[in-house]
Amino acid sequence: MPAPAPAVTPRMLPAANPYLAGRDDVVTTVSGQLRGGGTDGVTTAVLAGRAGVGKTALAVSIAHRIAPRFPDGQLYARLDDEHGDPVRAEAVLERLLRALGVPAAAGSRDELAARLRSTLAGRRVLMVLDGAVDEAQVLSLLPGSATCGVLVTSRHRLTGLSGAKVVELAELTIQHATELLIRLLGIARVSAEPAATYDLIDLCGGLPLALRIAGERLAARPHWSIAELTERLGDEQRHLDELSHGPLDVRPGIATACDRVGPSAQRLFRLLTLLDGPDFPTWVAGPLLGDPGHGAVDELETLVDAQLVDVGRRSGPGAHYRIPKLLRSYAQELLAREETPATRAAAVNRLLGAWLHLAEQAHSRAVGQSVPVVHGDAERWPLPAPLTDQLLRRPLEWFEAERAGVVRAVGQAAELGSAELCWDLAGTLAGLMQARDHLEDWRETHTTALAACRRTGDRRGEAVILHSLGTLDMVEQRYNEASGRLALALPAFEEIGEDKGRTLCLRSIAFLSRVGAGSPLGGRAMR
Repeated sequence: MPAPAPAVTPRMLPAANPYLAGRDDVVTTVSGQLRGGGTDGVTTAVLAGRAGVGKTALAVSIAHRIAPRFPDGQLYARLDDEHGDPVRAEAVLERLLRALGVPAAAGSRDELAARLRSTLAGRRVLMVLDGAVDEAQVLSLLPGSATCGVLVTSRHRLTGLSGAKVVELAELTIQHATELLIRLLGIARVSAEPAATYDLIDLCGGLPLALRIAGERLAARPHWSIAELTERLGDEQRHLDELSHGPLDVRPGIATACDRVGPSAQRLFRLLTLLDGPDFPTWVAGPLLGDPGHGAVDELETLVDAQLVDVGRRSGPGAHYRIPKLLRSYAQELLAREETPATRAAAVNRLLGAWLHLAEQAHSRAVGQSVPVVHGDAERWPLPAPLTDQLLRRPLEWFEAERAGVVRAVGQAAELGSAELCWDLAGTLAGLMQARDHLEDWRETHTTALAACRRTGDRRGEAVILHSLGTLDMVEQRYNEASGRLALALPAFEEIGEDKGRTLCLRSIAFLSRVGAGSPLGGRAMR
């Protein structure tokens, strides 16, 4: 009887990447998890994070570091192909079995998985599974022996892998990103341009892949300054094009992550770039997609799960989200390609209408009885009543949390030529700003709104804003300035027959008379 073939010891790990920085804590954590030789089941660790954050490079580096703990071999398999599509589990199993010296044989996924577990039983083997799409893809590949260790990388958190240690990789800090650039370019070149280096890190979004591409492009062109490359990256039309060098390219990974979500989530992803500001609240998904129900919020969470959107600060009754810089550049490319000017304008108008709805409701609930407002006819986009009640349970706290966003909305309405929405929103915010003593925001939004009204000849809006600015002057005890504004507002209200505005204006004029500031009416009777 022939002797059995000796066991094959696979050494499948790719070469380690020498350009790692800022991951020492992760290396320590994951290395401690994957000790091998245990008795409580196979030890598994997951490195999760978006495309370009360095999952594969870090996993391979850790695997090389702990390889001596697994003397029976190290297996490596990509679970997605060059297009980002998942590889069939049967194909992966067959490859791993061949690497272990098991002749290829036909069989179902379950049969091949059982054969792999049998082959690995009692052996100390490390398995690196790179680019997992979901838990199901990984489960059929896991060894059954506690002597083995498994290290998985994925854009998803894979929390469904029982007992796995999930470590989510973030972008590099400024310090660690600078260290990476120094390894690529040398300390002299980096230290010679500190401001440009900071800009380069920002334009690369702190992603190791983008920084490596930028560094290698500069290394290949020693006659370039760092500032020259940052100028190229600053061109929004070419931002992602400039982050490509040889086989390295940031765009394919982002495209794959986007392709894996459904059409509605993809549309939300590109429409989110219409927002003006660094972050945004949950509810904006509804008006952007034109969906007042829970579906839009579910699509937003889909984008979070796909690592296309980050959860940022928590403020008020809900979380705020943000799109990282490079992902935003890709989403803007999609917006330009997929959305017409009409669909973009409609989405922004719904969003601004929702801001107006919430501001109006917040004003009514917080200061409405004491600070009456003249409203316009701009279209509101009401959020569902339960959601509005949840957001505005403490209306002044809501305003404080969302103040920066709603102030930007006033400016965005002006830029789009929506003068009526602009002045209505600004005027509605005035009472909230007065209650919270945000007088500079009051002045800024009203200056913007007044200019918008005068550009379009909106007399009612001009009168409303002049009266509100006059009120701000009175709050700041600048009574002469207040008198001048009210002298312009009152005849405008009378000209257009706006009785509520006229009444509010006369009330303010009466106040000025009581404090001895004189009457803007001069010799006119207060009729």
